[in-house]
Amino acid sequence: MRTVAPSLALLLLALPAAAAPVPKLKAPPDYYPTEVGTKWVYAQEDGTNEHTREVTASDTKDGVTTFTVTWKQGGTTQLWELKKDATGVYRTKEDGVEFVPPHKLFEHRMAAGDEWTSEYSYGGERNTFKFSRTAGKAEAVKTPAGTYTAVPIVSRSLENAQNESTLWYANGVGLVKLEHKRGATVVLREFTRGK
Repeated sequence: MRTVAPSLALLLLALPAAAAPVPKLKAPPDYYPTEVGTKWVYAQEDGTNEHTREVTASDTKDGVTTFTVTWKQGGTTQLWELKKDATGVYRTKEDGVEFVPPHKLFEHRMAAGDEWTSEYSYGGERNTFKFSRTAGKAEAVKTPAGTYTAVPIVSRSLENAQNESTLWYANGVGLVKLEHKRGATVVLREFTRGK
């Protein structure tokens, strides 16, 4: 029977203890808070057409958060159902009508130049949409609610070149500005994070 020299045995035992600790992964940015009570108030830059969005339901199971955002503008209410998982944030339903597959809004770890395509049908195969999205470099965005460092995402319809918009998302807040190529610019006026 062979024996290992005592000094070699001690060295082999010491190796695991001398290994560097495994670094913890930094949590991804939170571009869409999901806590119930989180509320955004938006309006056009001139203060008109104000509307609110509020997280009214939220549940997390097996790393996937499903949540409902209730929109209110004037006397109209609209319900968005969304999900957030390790790959990004998706809109799954609007007023009970399903997006097939879910409409990908963005990824958590976006870097300038990242691109993705979102193709889905809404309300049947006749209503099929295809968008390309490109993340830009984070920049300061001034709104009535404050100034935020936000990542711009340019969203372009692949069927209609005129259907283009830029959406700015800030970590811990969400959407702070939306600018349509043909239309008004919408900005965040108030923000309250739920608990």
